[in-house]
Formats: sequence, structure tokens, C-alpha cells
Amino acid sequence: MSDETTDTERVKLVSFKVVNYAGIVLEEVAIDGNMCFISGKNGSGKTRMISAVMYGLEGETKHTPPNIDDKSKGPTTVWLDCGRFTIFRKKLESGNQSLIVKDSLTGKNVPGAPQGYINKMKSSVVMAPVDFAEVYNNEKRIGVLYEVTGIKSQVEKMDKDEKVIFDARTEVNRKVVSLTNRIEGLPADQQIKRQSTTELFGRLKDAQAADKTIDEFSNQIKTNSRTTETNRTRLIDITNKVVQLEKDREMLIASIDDLAEKNIHLSKMVDDAPPSEVEAIESEINNIDEHNKQADLVEEARTLRIELATENEDSQKKTGEIDDIKAEKVALLKSTNLPDGISIENGEIMVNDRPWDSQSTAERILMAMRIGNLLKHEIRLMMVGWDNLDSESRKVVADYATEHDYTMLVETVANEPQDGMIYLEDGKIQGAETS
Repeated sequence: MSDETTDTERVKLVSFKVVNYAGIVLEEVAIDGNMCFISGKNGSGKTRMISAVMYGLEGETKHTPPNIDDKSKGPTTVWLDCGRFTIFRKKLESGNQSLIVKDSLTGKNVPGAPQGYINKMKSSVVMAPVDFAEVYNNEKRIGVLYEVTGIKSQVEKMDKDEKVIFDARTEVNRKVVSLTNRIEGLPADQQIKRQSTTELFGRLKDAQAADKTIDEFSNQIKTNSRTTETNRTRLIDITNKVVQLEKDREMLIASIDDLAEKNIHLSKMVDDAPPSEVEAIESEINNIDEHNKQADLVEEARTLRIELATENEDSQKKTGEIDDIKAEKVALLKSTNLPDGISIENGEIMVNDRPWDSQSTAERILMAMRIGNLLKHEIRLMMVGWDNLDSESRKVVADYATEHDYTMLVETVANEPQDGMIYLEDGKIQGAETS
């Protein structure tokens, strides 16, 4: 940066004033240099002071403390001198806000919407590099990369497509679970058909008729056998009695022979007859309801298994589509102008081919600031928590602020005032020296 650059030419916080913001009332604080240390004990108002600066830049957000204004002390006002322009934001009694942004060279209000003008100048990433480096998880960091590389709108469209597919897959998976639960307890797939009562009774009638015929044959055999025995006895009697009865004898002999032949035929028919099916068919009739219930369950299970296979295939297909979209987002991010050494592998940010979390704190913070520079921001302002940084990380932050002429609002815990630091007690500034 040229040493001849004046405060009105650069965009950098050079002083600020806060009145009635969450219990803090401050006179104007002039910042001399790049590092502005805001110190004090826990609960003294350090975070609220930085929040007040953010309120001046952004207005009320989800990060703004509740009830920032004490109406008995007048409206909340924040004034920021950013060199090239000044910001004056006031919270009115109605709850609405008044925002004025003036060009420091002309003294006139900037053209267009004042908040829109501020938004073009700032980047939340650059304002909190430590958060990006140490607090954000990998998913949130990649989300920031989408924004700073200018592909956020494309990724948001992909996210919508992914959500549609994800919701559809969720519905499919619900069906898969439902079908799986319904199949549990059903019989295994097997060949079993429903039976007809009419058919079974028809078969029973035929079998009963066949049994009746066999019974008639058997009875006829018994009758014929008795008749044969009687005729034999009569034959003996007739033979012994008279010759004249020879004709009757001959007739009886012929009858005996005929009946014997018939008995042979009938016996063969009895022997050749199949086993009776009456008992088996009656058993089938008695169990037909249970049999048909089992057949229905088998058919239901077969149908559900087919449906389950279809839904599982659909779920796998949608999972593949989601994976494709994620890969496309990573490929899109890789195609952007990321800082040297930054890459994306398997959805994780890598620094010089090593995972982000394997880097030292100083390396992560430096890379976070380099990533923020992709936005080509103009407000040279960063918010840094100092106490959790090691000495190397503190040097990285300080050197970067000096090299790129940033104002660093540094929050640190201190039990007493120290040279070069703003010291707060109960929201009131006790010293305003800055380094």
C-alpha cells in the first residue's frame, strides 16, 4: 500500500462511536495503526463492543443481542468512520432503523440503498478469519468457499435438486421399511394354489360313488358265495334223491360255474380298484380355509417382495443421483480460482494435499484470510479472538493486517488496563490507547 494513501481514499475502520448499545456508552475511539485491542474481564462488554461495530455495518441480525437499547438513555446509535465513507445507524423509538452512509470526499449521501452500498464493501468471511479457520466445520467452510468463489447460486440450485431427490429417496426408503415389516412373518415363497370347494365336493362325490360300487360288488360276492354254498348242498341232496332231477342238477352246475366266473371278475375289479380318497378329500374340505389363507399369504409375500425389490432399486438410483450432484458441486468448486495450495478431495478442504484440520492454527488462519481475499472486499476490517491463538498465529494475524492494511478488532481478556489496549469495565471504556 502506498504511504500516500489518505484516510478518505481507503476503506478501513479508523474510528467509531457507540451510544446506548446493550449497556455500552462510548465516546469516539480513534484507531491508530492496524491492531485495536479491546480488553477487559469476562462480562465487561468486549464482545458487545465488537457486536456494536457489526450492528453499524449490518443492522440487527440473529447475532445481535436482545434489547440493545435502553430507551431511558435515548436511541441506540453507532457511528463508523471507514475512511472513504462514514456510517451512521440509529434505532428509532418505533423499532425501525435509520441508516445514512456519506461519502467522505463529497460529504453527500452515497447513491442507492445505503445497506446495499455497505454490503458490496464487506465480507463476513474476512471479518472473522479465526472462526473460519477454527470454529466452522468442513461443511460450513465449503459453503463459504461457494460464496467467495461466486458459485453460490449454482450450488443453491444443485442443493434444491439434491433436496428433491433426497426427499423422494426418503419416501422410497419409508416404503422399503414398511414393505420389509409387512413381509416379516409371512411364509416363504412356494408353489401353493387356492382350492375350490365345488371342485373338492365333486371329487368327494365321485370317490363316494366309487366306494359305493365297490361295496355293492363286495356284498354281491358275499351273497353269491352264500348262494353257491346253498346250491352245493342242494346239489348233493338232489343227486342222492332222484335221477329225474338231473336237469335241475345240470342247471345248478351251470349256475355255479357262472357265478364263480362272475365272482372272479368282481374280485379282480375289487383288487384293481384304487385306494379310497374319501378320507383325504374330507380332510382337505375340513382344512380348506386354512389352506387358502396360507395360499393368500404366500401370494401377498411374493407381491411385496417384488415391490420391495423395485423400491430398493429406486432408492439406490436416487442415492447415486445425490452422489452425482455432490460430485458436481465439488468439481465446480475445483474449477474456480481457489488460492494456491487449496484443493477439495472427497468433499474435504485440503491445504497442500493435507487435510484442513491437520494444519497448524497459524496455517489455517492465514489460509482463511487468503480465501477471504477472493471476495475482493473493500472494508479492511477483521474480528479476531486473541486468547486462544498461539504466538505463531498471533504473528500471522498481525503481519497480515500490516501487509494488507487491515484494522483488526482484537478481543482479549485482561484483569487491568494495559498500554496499547482499550480497557472496558461494565461497558465503559477506561482507556482508548491503540497500537
